[in-house]
Amino acid sequence: MHCVLTIARLQFQSFATPESEGWTCALPHADRLFGREVAPGLVCGVQRAVQEMRLARKSVFEFSNPGCRRCAARISGHERLLLNIVRAMMCGRPQDAEAHAMLLCEGNDTSAFLAEVSSLAMGLRSLRPAVIDL
Repeated sequence: MHCVLTIARLQFQSFATPESEGWTCALPHADRLFGREVAPGLVCGVQRAVQEMRLARKSVFEFSNPGCRRCAARISGHERLLLNIVRAMMCGRPQDAEAHAMLLCEGNDTSAFLAEVSSLAMGLRSLRPAVIDL
């Protein structure tokens, strides 16, 4: 799950400080871990889920800086909820994912977000468990 978190953090960094162009690091990061065939789908899946979450939330998403080792070692409450949602979907527990999504999206409609996380989870399940680190 660390790979999903890092890709998401790079996306968030791009929104918070556009000049960082953090999104440009997401694909090379995924390439190193998964190879050129898998990486683009994973990065797109994370980006789609992040975008739907952003549309559902009204307040700022708190994340740790992916470029700082000490910072990246800490998982914010929002990041933990996001990972819990992905993990629940991967483990076939959509009700748990819905509960976490309701908290993360502040009671707003989560249907589009959960649909994207479900697609992401299907792709992640096809990868080796050791790489995903459940």
